[in-house]
Amino acid sequence: MNLQRIVFFLFSFFIAVFAQAQVVLGDTTEMVEILPGTKKMNLKTLPDGSQVQILVGNVRLKQGTTLFTCDSCVLNDAAKTFSAFGRVHINEDDTAQVWSNNLRYLYDKKYAYLNGNVRLTDGHGNLTTNTLEYDVARKIGIYKNGGKVVNNRTTVTSQEGTYYADIKDVYFRKNVVMKDPANTIITDSILYNTEFQKAHFISRTVIRDTTGRVITTTEGTYDGIARKTEFTQRTTIVDKSLTVTGDNILSDDSTGNIRIEGRGVLVDTAKGISILANSIFANRKSEAFLATQKPLMIVKQEKDSIYIAADTLFSARLSDLFVDTSKNAKKPAANDSTNRYFEAYRNVRVFSDSVQAVSDSLFYSFKDSVFQLFQDPVVWTRKSQVTGDTIYLHTRNKKPTFLKVIEHSFMVTEVQPGV
Repeated sequence: MNLQRIVFFLFSFFIAVFAQAQVVLGDTTEMVEILPGTKKMNLKTLPDGSQVQILVGNVRLKQGTTLFTCDSCVLNDAAKTFSAFGRVHINEDDTAQVWSNNLRYLYDKKYAYLNGNVRLTDGHGNLTTNTLEYDVARKIGIYKNGGKVVNNRTTVTSQEGTYYADIKDVYFRKNVVMKDPANTIITDSILYNTEFQKAHFISRTVIRDTTGRVITTTEGTYDGIARKTEFTQRTTIVDKSLTVTGDNILSDDSTGNIRIEGRGVLVDTAKGISILANSIFANRKSEAFLATQKPLMIVKQEKDSIYIAADTLFSARLSDLFVDTSKNAKKPAANDSTNRYFEAYRNVRVFSDSVQAVSDSLFYSFKDSVFQLFQDPVVWTRKSQVTGDTIYLHTRNKKPTFLKVIEHSFMVTEVQPGV
């Protein structure tokens, strides 16, 4: 009887020790601890002679600061692996968490292979995929068969991706589609930060917004919180009848401001205007623009375009310059091509096939089609030269019709060649 009690005591002691056992592989940094609470544990010998531990029910394992939980688990000391099944959860000390149906984990490499309803979160973004490789030591997840990341109102899908949970960066590759309430972005590769909601474009990228604007670029950064985008390689923006191209473009969707630096080109096909300059500031809401650094404006005509160069060019809606306060005043139509003016300052030069002019400054209204030239203007029309304090050059269909000279007018006309 005493012998039976001793055997029972030793067996109970063995079970208690087994429940608190630690599996040590190499040094202590690779230790995997079986935490208390597992409902059932068995030892099984494999055909090759090695033994595995089978844990069932409320399984909890720990390696360093990483906690593993699952419904059941098979630990293989010889292979330095364990396989987990059912409601698998990896919790990395509040840095990252991973869920899946199944898991195969390598002790010594701290590397996990997960499959079935895999989900990874860093506290800001949530990745879902069917299969995932996860480096527990470096907190890096890799998927190769399609995945989706949701970050607030932004969703990104791709064929492949690498999730850096520690720094909250995700590198998406192949068939990347990024969507938020304002934009749809299609590209081959993109780097996205879930904490700051910033996307870095590193390959050819096409951006379409809800207004129909289309942006084509190869390099840049999109700030989803501030709604600002900076393109650092030559980029083209097509916004209805307006096309903008430049080496460096900064766009602020909240204010509508656009800054173009380096070989800037702005083309308005509706109004027949093109602007070339090394620096252009524009606003989508007011439709105003300011061009500096050797700007050139081209006013398109059927056969003969007008070229205007100056140190500074500015253009905006005429209704923003002159406000009709009368009760019966009608607002100009949105597509009214006459509701516009432009100004030129310093070293103004005007050239067309039928007329040329120079002055210190210029004002032109599309409503009355009159070029107003100020301060020492000179106008050449084929065989005549006209000077004065101020000159009004009247045009019709963008072609000169007559001149009006104010103060100190002087005109020289060639009577015959050589005279």
